[in-house]
Amino acid sequence: MTALTREQLYAYDAQGFVRLEGFLDAAGLAAARSFLDAAPDAAFPDTGLRRWEAPHHRHAPVRALVTGTAFTGAARAVINQPLRLLECYGHESARGAFLYMHNGQTLDQIWEGGIHASRHLAYRCEYHDGRLYTSYVKLIAYLTDVGPDGGPFCYIEGSHKAQFPFPWPEAVRTRRTLLSESGHPMLRTVPVRAGDVIVLNEALLHGASVRKCDGPRLLLAASYGPSFMTGWRRLERDPGDVETAGYADLDDEVSFYEDGDG
Repeated sequence: MTALTREQLYAYDAQGFVRLEGFLDAAGLAAARSFLDAAPDAAFPDTGLRRWEAPHHRHAPVRALVTGTAFTGAARAVINQPLRLLECYGHESARGAFLYMHNGQTLDQIWEGGIHASRHLAYRCEYHDGRLYTSYVKLIAYLTDVGPDGGPFCYIEGSHKAQFPFPWPEAVRTRRTLLSESGHPMLRTVPVRAGDVIVLNEALLHGASVRKCDGPRLLLAASYGPSFMTGWRRLERDPGDVETAGYADLDDEVSFYEDGDG
């Protein structure tokens, strides 16, 4: 029996994510928060974030959580293959923090020789014989309440199934605003309560809107994929080494600024 109901599977397929309310009880929340006992590994002043890398390597309660049957069962329900943990991290966001909109089903790229590509196969999700087969799924466990002004998860409706590249507004291209603050008619936000988990198809164009209130926004994220997928890491497009070459992930808000940087 799948760990997700038919209704939850429908929501995941139709929306690109499903919110599991009250997924973590008090003990689960305490386990998830244990990474906060250590100093963060990185801080990003431009976006107001602090990040803990691979807390499951240092905190037994986090490891038990992200490798346990509840988390892996939810992931397996939409992967339906032998799976592995690809990535795990913790986030803390303060007032003014945000997360750029990123990923998206469709990439519009022109390769050498004029070859045109408009699919992102690394993030695909296929359906066959009553099952979903997702290549990259993330479970985001919220450790604090996140209301409408708290920097909630936001996404572009339908982007995980889009066949055309996202038409980035000119105001985003020229740094006049963030997509999450642009009032785009297809933008949606998802306020949550502490203990809720979002099961996310990484093909969805998503991020976090600007936090406009005091106090931290805390979350623990764990990404899963089929066992043949490698752990997440940044890869150079053309390193001169066919064993380590990656691809440019251009469907990202910071890739579309006029000056080309974030």
